[in-house]
Amino acid sequence: HPFTHFEVTLQHRDPGVERLLPENLHWTDRTNWNEYGHRTEKKLFDALYFAHVDLSKTRDATGLVIAHVCGTRKVVRFEATEMKDVEELKPVMRVDLALRVLPPPQGEIDIPRVRGILYELHRRHGMEFGNVTFDSFGSQEAVKSMKDKGFNADVFSVDKDMSAYETLRTALYDQRIFCYRVPVLERELSQLEYGEHKVEHPATAGGSKDLADALAAVVQHCEDNWRAAVGSRGLFQFGEIEPHTQEPGKLPPEMEAAYGKVATKGEPALRAQEAPEYLKHLFGDNEE
Repeated sequence: HPFTHFEVTLQHRDPGVERLLPENLHWTDRTNWNEYGHRTEKKLFDALYFAHVDLSKTRDATGLVIAHVCGTRKVVRFEATEMKDVEELKPVMRVDLALRVLPPPQGEIDIPRVRGILYELHRRHGMEFGNVTFDSFGSQEAVKSMKDKGFNADVFSVDKDMSAYETLRTALYDQRIFCYRVPVLERELSQLEYGEHKVEHPATAGGSKDLADALAAVVQHCEDNWRAAVGSRGLFQFGEIEPHTQEPGKLPPEMEAAYGKVATKGEPALRAQEAPEYLKHLFGDNEE
């Protein structure tokens, strides 16, 4: 979790108590080569990031979720017109942050502080946002403020129809979402119910869906952007991620190799004769 707590007010007197932990984001090693050697530096995974804020002031919590596409996976679908199973390439998404912002006692949620998290991720850590959306509750001021800062911001509601939650459900059942364990999010997803026109949380004390709403929104954004990028044949081509059973406390190895050149099974990723001239001295007589 890239924050000090799962639930915060962002109004604690000690700013060190409620703060971002950027080291827990999706960092990769980038090596810059020149004629004198190389230098390795940390860089956030090269992708557009998407954020959704499920706003509130005093009664409910505000949910913030950020995610990005980190690769692709082939999934099997039954094609009714052909009466057979077909393979379909779909995006794999990684949740970078799932945070609940609670109102302080006898107070209101400070929405500008929520936006401040996005500003910090962009300015200090280089996170490039494809889109930042807010639900329809009191979001006009938030959207305008983000646009004034140069962000692509808009209003997006998962309550208008079932499509965002259907996209989320399919991605979950396809095992195409990487996310660290968030107890409240797990509870919300397990308690969701079909309402008359939208997905609802139980009408019991403590029922909520602010994180679930935010997750459904960013998964929809990731899917839409990935589909548009595939159609435009963009510069970046993500590697395919094979199904993997993750060991507790370990990052799946495919997350580290989801981007860039990946060797096929039994083959070297780079042969000596393929290396640039200034790298060949590192290989010596080794052919692979």
